Formats: sequence, C-alpha cells, structure tokens
Amino acid sequence: MSTRAKVGSLSVVIPIFNGESWIEPTLARLRAAIAQAPGWHMADVVLVDDGSTDGTPALLDRMAADDPTLRVVHQENRGRFLARRAGLEAAGGEFVLLLDVRVFLDDDALAYLADQVGEHPDRAVWNGHCDIDVRGNPYARFWAAVTFAAWRRYLANPRLVDFGEDDFDLYPKGTGCFFAPRTSLLAAYEAFTTHYDDMRRVNDDTALLRRLAAEHRIFLGPGFACTYHARGSFKQFLNHSHYRGIHFVDGYLRRSSRYAGFIVAFLVATPVGVVALATWPVATVGVGVAGCVVAGVALLALGVPPATAGSFAALLPLFAVVYGAGIWRGVLMAARTRLRRARG
Repeated sequence: MSTRAKVGSLSVVIPIFNGESWIEPTLARLRAAIAQAPGWHMADVVLVDDGSTDGTPALLDRMAADDPTLRVVHQENRGRFLARRAGLEAAGGEFVLLLDVRVFLDDDALAYLADQVGEHPDRAVWNGHCDIDVRGNPYARFWAAVTFAAWRRYLANPRLVDFGEDDFDLYPKGTGCFFAPRTSLLAAYEAFTTHYDDMRRVNDDTALLRRLAAEHRIFLGPGFACTYHARGSFKQFLNHSHYRGIHFVDGYLRRSSRYAGFIVAFLVATPVGVVALATWPVATVGVGVAGCVVAGVALLALGVPPATAGSFAALLPLFAVVYGAGIWRGVLMAARTRLRRARG
C-alpha cells in the first residue's frame, strides 16, 4: 500500500491579516516540506485573507492565478478563529494542517508526519514543535523565555510525547502549526465556547485544542518542527502583550484549567499593588526590580541562554503592566458578555 493511501489527502489552511511580507517565504518553506512528503505532493493550500488592509489581497490573488494548488478566500476582518474556520470549510483534504504566516516548517517536518500517521493510525493529531528565531530580536528572546518557563517539562528535553485533557496545561500547543483530521477539527469548532461576544478577541488556541484533547491524544515531538518569527518592534511587542492578556482570560478562565487560580489571584493582587505603589513608591519599585533580577537569574539556572534571560528581565516590568491590562480587559469583557447572555 502506498504512503499516500495510508495517510490520506492533505490541505493546509493559512489565515492572513496584513502579512504581505511574510506570505511568500512561509509558502516557500511549506512547499519545500511538501516536496519531501510522499503522497502529499498535491496538497492544496487555502489562504484566508481576513480583511487585510495592505497589499495582501492583491498578492494572494496574483499567486493563486499562477498556482492551481492555491485557493484564496476573502472575508471582512472577523479574526483568526473565524478565518481558520472559513479555511477549514473550503479545504478538501482528509487531514488539515493549520499554519500561520511567520511560521516556517522544517524541510523534513511533513515527511516525518506522513511516516508517523502511516505507521501509527492512532497518531492522527499533532502539535508542531516550535522553535523561536531569537536572532537580533530581544522581543523574540522574551517570548522564548516565557515559553520555556511555562513548558520546561517538555522544552528542557524535547522528545516524542503525547498528552490529553488531564495533562493539557503541561505542554506547549497552538494552532499556528497544528495537524488533525478535518472532521475532528470541524467538530471542535462546533463545540467551541468563548467568554467574549467579539470573535476577533477569542482565544483560538487553548479552548479549541482542549476540546480536541478530550477526544484524541495530541502528539508533539521535534520530528514535526517549525520556526516562529516573532514581531520585531517595540510597538508590536506592546500590542501583542496586551492581546495575549485578553486571550489568556478566554483560554484559561475555566474550571478545567490549572491557570484559572492565577487569574483570580492576579485580580486580587492588582489593587494591593496599586495601593503599595501609591503609598511606598520607592520601596515598591525596588521590590519589582529585584523580582525581575531574581526571575532572570532563575532562568539562567534553568539553562536559558544569558541574552534570553537578560531580555526577559529587562522587558518583564513593561510586559507585566501591559499584559495585566489585557487580563483586566478580558475579565471585564467576559463579565459584560455573561451579563448580556443572562438577560437573554
């Protein structure tokens, strides 16, 4: 039996918002990976333009006109969650790879995946092992430090693992590079719940994948790997930090999450911190600075490179304020949505 018959057909869904400069390099790396994967040489790629305001729409249309394996879906700006869903509905493959721009697949990633799925049919759901390109980018180093601290159980020793609903919060995951049967993904989208009315603000990773993990073991390992290229400007770092605070609430303010308690503790601690800053400003700032230094030293002790630990310590105070504001905004949005729903 051929590898193609074993693994089924593949579609790739890529949501895009103002990603003009990243589309072509992302696709180039995707094509290189497809070329090495037996049976997936004819994979179709669905590019979903989520109401971009730069040159993305025109570029996608030009590319699709020259390549029959590309399909373009245009929609008004409705957020990444609904952009991915539109791509899923347009996809024709038995399996779907969700991929983001800025995410470059390793050349042998899909060949490894095809072998795994072909030889082990129970290994049908995969999260990509994602490395962050930190070269010349202190903001990328910061996110690399956060990622390592959150999921060091895996990242300190990357290897083939699998996880489900019970240990879901212990492993890195995200829809920026995620592979599963199309029917399973569509079922998870149907069952998806959110704290927010505005679908552009929902957490399109955690709650969705938690639902999948309740039905399937999710596999993760360095054989199916990619590299993420983080935003590189100060303004983008601030915007992304605030955005992630909002997303954190939607993804983790749930009874099944081990981080729900952290959100509650943060809400309680915030007014205490504000009062302390107003009453003892010098001492409070001193404690905050000392805490950042201790955090950087702790990361060094865990084996994080000095430049990465230094970027984390330097950016942590600013991140804490902006991310914290995002958490508060998310909680207020969730409360407003719950009140509206209660009123019918």
